[in-house]
Amino acid sequence: MNLSEFLCNKEIHHIGYVVSDINVAKRKWIKDGFELLVEPKLDEIQNVFCCLLSFSNQIPIELISPNSTGINKLRSRVNRGNGLDHICYKSNDIKSDYHLVTKYKLMIPIQDIVFANVFNAKICFFMTRTGVIVELMDQS
Repeated sequence: MNLSEFLCNKEIHHIGYVVSDINVAKRKWIKDGFELLVEPKLDEIQNVFCCLLSFSNQIPIELISPNSTGINKLRSRVNRGNGLDHICYKSNDIKSDYHLVTKYKLMIPIQDIVFANVFNAKICFFMTRTGVIVELMDQS
């Protein structure tokens, strides 16, 4: 099994986009015509704020900004500037998917499976050998 075979039947849930201030960014994206699907909310596990927007029923965009207090992995990515952060794929069985990815060394694990209260879902993160961050999300 290779990465292409693993991802070929998975649907994209959203594209993650890092911003320095979620409220400022949210207003700008809405002004550009995006519809707010999920209000900004603190994800306590990752210590980041997230919200979800969509444009013309296209793949949603998740805006992510670091919480100003505490430690989070996002701060270093924000220091590089706003921009594309990750691609999130839907998973029907995140434990099985995590096992496959690690067993066949398809990607490098960077976040074990945790619960994300913003989406009421289990998530995990990997990095491809080319440096793309991939999130898997299981909302079942």
